[in-house]
Amino acid sequence: MNDTLKALTLSKTEAKAYFAENTRKQKDLLATIRERHDDLKVLLKKVDDHWGCEDLVYRFYHHSYKVHYAADLAEEVFDALTRLAPWGLKRAPDALKRIRRIGKVSGRREIERLFHARYFLEMAVKYGKKYKHPPSLMPSGYAALIYLYGLR
Repeated sequence: MNDTLKALTLSKTEAKAYFAENTRKQKDLLATIRERHDDLKVLLKKVDDHWGCEDLVYRFYHHSYKVHYAADLAEEVFDALTRLAPWGLKRAPDALKRIRRIGKVSGRREIERLFHARYFLEMAVKYGKKYKHPPSLMPSGYAALIYLYGLR
């Protein structure tokens, strides 16, 4: 259920408290991203490196068994993204759990999972540096990032 629908089922006081808590969590997430921004940039550079996505996509089209290395790289990215959640790892949001389950079955699924991981890492690097407070008009990438953490 999205924030708007959830707010419709709450009293005015409960809705204010809900949105205040959501805003606080977004601020905490942004602060954590800023603290780890340099490490996230290094990881993004690794993913974008020749031996990252570039080589792994080639391996997929070449039907190489090495495409399965995409699973390791995606897992490294999702581990970093999961550690950003300031409210703890035990309550990983459903969106993050769903993407992590995309699978280590076929090369296509591993590449798809890597693309998702790369996208969210890029959004964390981009918007974690740009914002100290949640924007009132959200760019799509920021909205996707906070959706990953169950805040949208």
